[in-house]
Amino acid sequence: MRTAALLTLAVLAGCSVPAGRPGLPGLRAYLVLLDHSPALGSPLRVRLDLVNDSDATVLYDDQRCTEGTFEIVGADGRPVPFVDGPRSTGGSYKELGPRSSVTLIAETDLSEHHLLSKPGRYTIRCYGEIMLLDAAEVARLKDDEEYFDKREALEAIS
Repeated sequence: MRTAALLTLAVLAGCSVPAGRPGLPGLRAYLVLLDHSPALGSPLRVRLDLVNDSDATVLYDDQRCTEGTFEIVGADGRPVPFVDGPRSTGGSYKELGPRSSVTLIAETDLSEHHLLSKPGRYTIRCYGEIMLLDAAEVARLKDDEEYFDKREALEAIS
């Protein structure tokens, strides 16, 4: 007989903008819980989406937002141990049009990466980074001397 030990989850907003870089208004990242009644010993699947509610096109690079960038905290305030190895990815800037969304991580089973051993209330947070650029600003900079100040970011777009 299957144990009905449920996990209660508070899923927090997704990845962050890197420190020292301004965010772009109208953008939000969020986690979607794919298993509506999670239980110990069952998958704990989530999806990570990025939504552009603004009227501007943005460029995003999600290479620092991978399956290994989640933190799960128990009701006692302690992080659940991460039991998987580090991951390395490559990426480039992609375009996200106005009033649209994109799935950054289609599905990941957090129970494969974290040691969830007790029923209780857990909070899930993604601590990865999403690099963001305003597409109009990038186009303007290509014709401006400021272009050289942001060349690294622009080379990833070309």
